[in-house]
Amino acid sequence: MQLAALAGIARRAADDAAAYVRDRRRNWPYGNADLPRDDPLVQQVVGKVDAAAFTVAAVVDAAAASLERALSEPGHGPAAELDVYRAQSTVPQLVLDATSELFEVGGASTVDVDRALDRHWRNARTLAVHNPIVYKQQVVGAFALNGTVPVLSLSSGVAG
Repeated sequence: MQLAALAGIARRAADDAAAYVRDRRRNWPYGNADLPRDDPLVQQVVGKVDAAAFTVAAVVDAAAASLERALSEPGHGPAAELDVYRAQSTVPQLVLDATSELFEVGGASTVDVDRALDRHWRNARTLAVHNPIVYKQQVVGAFALNGTVPVLSLSSGVAG
């Protein structure tokens, strides 16, 4: 669910960045076009954020498909868990980067309170801290290096 929420945040951030640029009528004196939407550098930033949103959605869809497969093929459970850990290892950072990058499409007006573009980064950061990425990456690395199959643990541990 959190990965899907992150995918939604990324998509909305990309859409908001494009809308912001599309409606903007003034470029910087050193810009490469009269309108920001025609400036290749601004187009590159919007393209990067949009591509990240697409990639995140594809990764989340792949992890969800793996989980669905585990429901019909009980032996697929460990592989599905590994696929989810792979997604949890990459998706949060992609979304955090994209939601930070979107501020490069404009000047100080991108942080205008009425636009609230910062909500995308803040919401992504809040979700990203729920599952520490380093633990997910360790599980993926242990599998890649040693073939160690992830073991589902619903416990947060018990102090000795």
